[in-house]
Order: sequence, then structure tokens, then C-alpha cells
Amino acid sequence: MTTTRFLVPAMDCATEKDVIANRLQRLDDVEGMDFDLLDRVVTVRHREGSDARVEAALRDIGMAPKRLDGREVATTRFHVAAMDCATEKDVIANRLERVAGIESVEFDLIDRNVSVRHRPGVDTVIEDALRDVGMAPKRLGEAGAATPASPTARQVERPSLAGATAWTRHAWLIGLAGALALAAEILAWTTFAEDAWPVIAMSAACIALSGPTTFRKGLVALRTLTLNINLLMTIAVTGAIAIGQWPEAAMVTFLFAVAELIESRSVDRARDAIRSLMALTPETARVRRGDAWVEVPASEIKPGDTLQVLPGDRVPLDGKITSGTTAIDQAPITGESIPVDKAPGDPVFAGTINQQGTIELEVTAAQGDTTLARIARTIREAQSQKAPTERFSRRSVACATRTSSASSRGSRPAAAR
Repeated sequence: MTTTRFLVPAMDCATEKDVIANRLQRLDDVEGMDFDLLDRVVTVRHREGSDARVEAALRDIGMAPKRLDGREVATTRFHVAAMDCATEKDVIANRLERVAGIESVEFDLIDRNVSVRHRPGVDTVIEDALRDVGMAPKRLGEAGAATPASPTARQVERPSLAGATAWTRHAWLIGLAGALALAAEILAWTTFAEDAWPVIAMSAACIALSGPTTFRKGLVALRTLTLNINLLMTIAVTGAIAIGQWPEAAMVTFLFAVAELIESRSVDRARDAIRSLMALTPETARVRRGDAWVEVPASEIKPGDTLQVLPGDRVPLDGKITSGTTAIDQAPITGESIPVDKAPGDPVFAGTINQQGTIELEVTAAQGDTTLARIARTIREAQSQKAPTERFSRRSVACATRTSSASSRGSRPAAAR
């Protein structure tokens, strides 16, 4: 019996996991298998000499496996501020697929981080590839190290006034673009002259205000051969302008810019929710050191340490009460409307509020493994994985892009006649 590990980039969620399991279970040589959905790794236990059959079975169902055993692998994390949504994620994934030596790529859309597993010496090539698609990456240090963007870091990033002001300014510009698009539509409809210079001028101004980001992303998608919605919109607007439909081009550009603004806002709200969660836990805690209570950073406390929580303080880490009784406000975690009585032996959660007596507790989870940290991590993982419906919709967009491109090429001779 031997074990072989495969990296399966196409294993996005449990659906692919079930497909792989059903296929490999039909092989007599396979004794068992384990799945790591986060790293997209399948570990297969099989008879000696049957690894080629296992690999062939994975390829048979379109999973394109890569063997991981015997390879030295490094992990580099980048912060990509321009990665606003899943569209940029697909562009990055397509670009990095062309870089030799990459084993896997993981995305954290909430914190805009990209983790790349690769062979040693490829990190600079990866950074250059990200810059090539206009993503301006910043390294975050060694994998696993706490950074301001990670759920284990204490320096929780706060929303900046400059960022809010920029978003508001962008919203006003899109609103102005919408007014220009509407005015162009009304003028063209009332005068029946879509090629009049006032109509063209207002439409062009609308496109200039709301379209540059879309067109830039569309060009990047074209360069990386990524058939996404930005490329489809670029083709549609360019085609409308080419046939003289300026008001329609302006209105489509405006509506898409509104959709992008709403999507960006929803991601920002999810990001703010995680920041609020992580801000619930105090940065320091009173821990027993010998016969004294010492104030130390919560990140230095390990499971098994004894903490003291005074009335009115927040519980710094998950633990089990060893001394004292109290009432704990657990609303931030469980949503309960009234405090819950706690006695020795009862569990308490990081971020909850001790309302009455002084208690001592034994720590059961380090800072990065508390209930709050796991909630934040779950949100990040959910944002970074595609649901089956999303994968279907994105494939539909790619098909629509191909169809529209083919239709536009086929319509040129008829238009010329």
C-alpha cells in the first residue's frame, strides 16, 4: 500500500469532491482517499504501481491532476488592492495558469489577498505576472504570518475616511453619467436624430465618466484570453458606437457601472462586518504568571493558560470557567437577547461581555482559533469559493461573449451590402 497526493485545481467545492470520490471508488486498486478542499488536494491510498491508473481516472473526469509528492513547495501571499470581485479573480487565475511552477492559487476576496503555492524561485515571476494584468501586488510575508489583513492579526484594518470619500465621489460621477445618458436618450427620442452632435457629446461624456474601468478590465481580459463580463461589455459598447447607437452605448455603460458599484459596496460591507467581529476581542488579557496577574497581548496566550476577566470586560479568548460565577452577554456570538448565567465548567466565547462577577477561565483556543476567528474564516472561504450557480452563470457569460463576437464578425458583410 502506498499514498499519492494530487493537486486538483478544478476541485472548487463538494460537488467535484463527490464526482472524484465516485470515480475513484470504481478502481479496485484504491483503498481510500482524503480531500482537502481549501488547498484542492486529494490524497489517495492505493496499491503499489497503480498511481498511473489513479491519475488517468482523474483526467478522465476532466480534473487535470498534478502530483505533489517529492516536490519542494513554497507559498507566497500577495495583497491585491485592485481585486474587487470574482471577475478580477478569474483574470488573475487565467494569467497565473501560464506561469510554470505554480501548484495552486487561493483567493481571499474579503481581504483581497492571493496565496500562491509554487516551486522555489518562482515568486518574482508571479509578482511580474500580477503586475502585467494591472493588479499592483504587495507581498504580505511568509505564509501563516499574521498580517493586518488576516483574521489572526490584532491590527484590524479600519475603514478609512479617504476610502469612503473616494467611493462617494465615484458614486456622484456615475450619477452624473446617468443624467447625461438619460438626457441623450430623451433628446434622441424626441428629435429622432441619434447622430446629432448634442446627443453624441452627452453620450461620449457619460461613457468617459462611467466606462474607463470597464474598458481597462476588458482589455486586460482580452490580453489574458479571459472571456468575462468586462470583455462582453467592451465589445457591446464598441459595437453600439460603431453603428451609431451612441445613446444605447451610454445607457449600457452607465447601468453596468451601477451594477459594479453595488457589487463593490456589498463586498465592502462584508469586509466591514469581519472587521467589526474581530474588533470585539480585546488586544490584551490578564493572565496568571506565578502568583500575580499580568497584562499581556492576547496573541501571546496559549491554550491551558489561566485568565482573569473583571466585570464589564470582554472575554479575550475562548475558555472554560474554573472559578467564579457571572452572567455573560453572548449576543455578539449567539444573538441571545438576555445574559446567560455561567458557573465553573461552563464555556465562554471570545468577544462576549462579562456583566457581573470576576471570573477565572482556562483558555481552550488560541487567538486565531476562537469562535469569532472561525466565523470570520468561514465568511472568507465562502466568498472565495464559487457556488454551482455562479460557475454556470460565468460559463454562460463566456458562451455569450463568443456568440456576440461571432455574430459581429458575421454581420459585417451584410452591413457592407
